[in-house]
Amino acid sequence: MRLNGGSGPESCLSVQGFTCLIDGPFLMGKWERVPVICNPCTGQRLTLPKVKANNSDLRTFFGYDPINKQFKVLCMTVTNYRKQVNSKEHQVLTIGKGRLSWRKIKCLFAHYPERERDGICINGNLYYVARSDKTCLIVSFDVRSEEFGLINMPEGSELTNISALVNFKGKLCAVAYSGSHGELWVLDDTQKEKWSKHSFVSPNTDFEGVRSTWATNTGEIAWVISHWENPFYVFFYNLDSKSVRRVEITGIDDKVLKGIDRVISHLSVTSYVENVMIL
Repeated sequence: MRLNGGSGPESCLSVQGFTCLIDGPFLMGKWERVPVICNPCTGQRLTLPKVKANNSDLRTFFGYDPINKQFKVLCMTVTNYRKQVNSKEHQVLTIGKGRLSWRKIKCLFAHYPERERDGICINGNLYYVARSDKTCLIVSFDVRSEEFGLINMPEGSELTNISALVNFKGKLCAVAYSGSHGELWVLDDTQKEKWSKHSFVSPNTDFEGVRSTWATNTGEIAWVISHWENPFYVFFYNLDSKSVRRVEITGIDDKVLKGIDRVISHLSVTSYVENVMIL
């Protein structure tokens, strides 16, 4: 896939084998920021229509409705007026046959999605970290009904900065880092909003600079550092044995990691599965 190099996040979640990111093509004499759907397996890239809004600061999330088998892109424009940050316009695009177009939808409560925080889609519900004034929130978006909701934070958690949302054995999980200490808050019951807490410590590395975090099918917490390093490592923490293992990734060409052709930024795509479907 060939991309122009947009200003998207350093990581993005894969939904049914597809990823959504912001690209920066040169259109009508200036650089634009447009959402692009990519399939790494087939190399397909689908450039979505430009979002017509009064503000170019976009927050984009990608979800899938397993009942109607539809992919949808949620896009919000964020304004900053006299230090009052808020999302003003909410638009949805359904990917399918026919002409692609954005539709405006309503949100009944004021909030704005945080920068460099990926959404995560679990069983047709899209979740993302947001703020209202200075309060940290977890917002839910039903991909099928296109309705917004709020997930109450766990009592006594004092979660003021969530590093990532992950799918922990089919459940929504909030991860928070502080130095070499990590906290894992798992939403065990979505109806009663019952949470459970797990703590973990990394003895050999600090969590500073970690941007990409996910959970494996076996329940391990995994993360990578935000910048390319040689050697390139992925870390896994086992909650049961309370142990960390470090896996070196080999086979990446040296010119990608250093020298004049060194990559300035990269995307870490988590929870990826191959899909040969063409959109």
